[in-house]
Amino acid sequence: MRRNLALSVVFSLSTLLVFQSDNLARADTMFGLFGSTKWTGFYYPSKHDLTVNTRSPEFDTVDECRSWAAGQRAAMSIPAGADDYECGSNCKPWDNGIYMCDKTIR
Repeated sequence: MRRNLALSVVFSLSTLLVFQSDNLARADTMFGLFGSTKWTGFYYPSKHDLTVNTRSPEFDTVDECRSWAAGQRAAMSIPAGADDYECGSNCKPWDNGIYMCDKTIR
């Protein structure tokens, strides 16, 4: 099976770095490429109704955010695949309970 890999390009000083999109979050956290990154999780018990969600506290790493989402699934006894989540970097409240994030990943 062939996978399409999305690549993200990051410029840091005079160095060009290329990361697979899933690893960009780890590189950001490990190398501090974008300054201090905080991650916020958004957990959706039903992937068909994204209006019902739980927001996490801020985490220092995307892996902590992903663990939080897995913990939400387990605590609510939601079958795998029925739910969804996303982790957003540097999220800020915007309007009517909506949050704006620099980027979101799974």
